[in-house]
Amino acid sequence: MPAALYNLWCFKVRRSNSTLSESRVLKSRTTTRLTVMDLNLPRSLLLTAGILIVLAEPVWLTIDRQLSIAMLAGSETPHFNVLLGFSLFNVLLGVTLLSILHFPWLQLRWRAATWLVWSSLILSCAVTAGQTGDVDAFAELLICLLVVNAMLCDCGRRWLGSLSAISIASFVWLGVSSNVLSSMPRT
Repeated sequence: MPAALYNLWCFKVRRSNSTLSESRVLKSRTTTRLTVMDLNLPRSLLLTAGILIVLAEPVWLTIDRQLSIAMLAGSETPHFNVLLGFSLFNVLLGVTLLSILHFPWLQLRWRAATWLVWSSLILSCAVTAGQTGDVDAFAELLICLLVVNAMLCDCGRRWLGSLSAISIASFVWLGVSSNVLSSMPRT
C-alpha cells in the first residue's frame, strides 16, 4: 500500500508542475537519450579488446611460469612480483573496456576512458617489457593497438598522435633502460 501512495503522490507532484517545466524535463531526457545513441561508440573494438586483454593476461602468466594451475586451485601460494602486479592491472584495464559498454555514464565519456585505458596499457606493457626484455612482443602490441584504433575508432588525429607519442616515449625509455639494452642482440 505505501508504494501505491508514493506513486499517487509522484503523479500529483508531476501534474502540479507547470507545462513549461514538464516540457524541459522531457526535452532534456530526449536529448540525453539521443546523445547516448549518437556517440559513435566502437562497440566491437571495446568488446573484442576487453575480452582479449582479460583472457590473454592469465595465459601469458602461465606461459611465463608466473602462474600455475596449482596457484589457481589454491594449493600453492602465488609469488607476487612486478610482472604479476602489472598483469592484474592489465586485467582491470580490460574490465574497464568492457564496463564502458555497460554503464551509460561511461558511454558518455568513452573517448576519455578509452584513451586512458590505452595509454595505461602502453605504459604497463612497457614496464613489463623492461622486466622481461621481450621488446618484440611489445612492438607487436603497439602496432596492433595503433592500427586497430585507426581503423575502428572515430577518434581523430590528436587521439592517434598522443598514443603514438606515448608509444615512442615508451620505446625511448626501453632503449635507455639497462635491462633491455643488455638483453637486446647487438648488430
